[in-house]
Amino acid sequence: MDVERVAPASAAGIIVIVTVFGALFAFIYVSIFRNDQQDNKEEKSAEEDVTHVRSTETHRRKPATVKPLKKIHKSSKQHQFSSPCLVSTFKGHTDCITSAAVSANGKGLVTAGLDRTLFFYNVRDAFSHGSASVPGTRNNIPFDSVSRLCWSPDYTAIVVHMADTLTIEVLKGTKKPDGTLTGLEKVREFPKPFPEPLVGLSVATGGQFIMTCDVKNQLCLWDLKGELLTSVDTKQGHSLSATVSLDGRFIATSGFTPDVKVYEVLYEKGDNSFKSLKKCFDLTGHNSRVFCCSINTDSTRMATVSKDGTWRLYDTAVEYAKGQDPRLLISGSVPNARNCSDDEACLVRLSPNNRVVLVTVHSSVLCFSSSNADLVYSIDNIYAGPILDVFFDAANQFFITVGDQHAHLFHNVAGHYTTIEDLEVSLKSASYSGLKERIRAQLDDAKKALAKIDLGKDNATNEIKKKK
Repeated sequence: MDVERVAPASAAGIIVIVTVFGALFAFIYVSIFRNDQQDNKEEKSAEEDVTHVRSTETHRRKPATVKPLKKIHKSSKQHQFSSPCLVSTFKGHTDCITSAAVSANGKGLVTAGLDRTLFFYNVRDAFSHGSASVPGTRNNIPFDSVSRLCWSPDYTAIVVHMADTLTIEVLKGTKKPDGTLTGLEKVREFPKPFPEPLVGLSVATGGQFIMTCDVKNQLCLWDLKGELLTSVDTKQGHSLSATVSLDGRFIATSGFTPDVKVYEVLYEKGDNSFKSLKKCFDLTGHNSRVFCCSINTDSTRMATVSKDGTWRLYDTAVEYAKGQDPRLLISGSVPNARNCSDDEACLVRLSPNNRVVLVTVHSSVLCFSSSNADLVYSIDNIYAGPILDVFFDAANQFFITVGDQHAHLFHNVAGHYTTIEDLEVSLKSASYSGLKERIRAQLDDAKKALAKIDLGKDNATNEIKKKK
């Protein structure tokens, strides 16, 4: 009887012990398995975080290289281009150009490239001599590249935005006999970095301020030591361009919104130093984002080009303080502008005599008459990628395009055509003989200048465009 009673109890105890140990083993196994999974997840998450941080740091450190204002197109083979109105090609860069600027006197051209170099060229000599290729003066930028640049008022220095350090620096050089700069040295650096890509960088001709504008609508004016004078949020969605007038009086900004905002810079009466910045008027009429705005030499005309497929020319010689608004003078259509993206945006430039409105679409140049909006002359497929910048010379004889690894110098054919047209109209309306003689002399000079350019078949083609 005792044995029969003890046996069930012992069996039950054994079962309980086995159950407890089994549960404990299962708990330990599951805990270890979950920890392993958790460790794997944490390692994977850490790797993703590191990748994200590295990607973010790369984006912040190299805004102009990773995502430049103008998308850099690298062609697998050398782009072949020729044109009867091509005068010279400015060579030297071994990688794509990121920024360029022409001095206000029209003599100096400076370009910066991804190859960490700066090249200076004498534009006037290239035009007068008609050299097919212009080598330029090379300056190296150690361990960095320039994303945007502009000239100083005295043409002995340049202001640059560095792609890696994100700083704005002033580089001063020594002038060579041909006017180009060599031996660049950093003489000043702004105390704060500029992490956002810049859409505008300019120095007022009087040296009163340096203008910067970034893609996030921050328009800032700085003194020459890098101290902030004033800042404005343009509230344009995101900015696409910022332009300072030649006289330093106006600043025009454009962006995602369909209007261009124009600000006036006010100066102190005594020493002509910076006083304040105020909004004066808008350029309205477009129904889509405005890619670019151009201001003529005396600020009486402004031109715009938009994704809506049009360009517009305004009379800005108005008394806006009394409530007068800019007046639309004329507008024209721009083929394929609707297909352009922000990083391949169209550009617009007014010729010095206001007779030509030049618009770029990808790698082509379209020259329109400002009097009737007709397409006067065009040059197609200049580069493999889009045109980065374009400049007129002060004498209205030529213009420069920048793209890929080169800058090209062209005869201003449209300028000659429009000058001849305007002089012929003036000759018909001239009332006395002395005025007629002067107009005839100017007309003969314009025709001789055009005759020197061997346009060949291009001449006939563009004459047809003119008549249409």
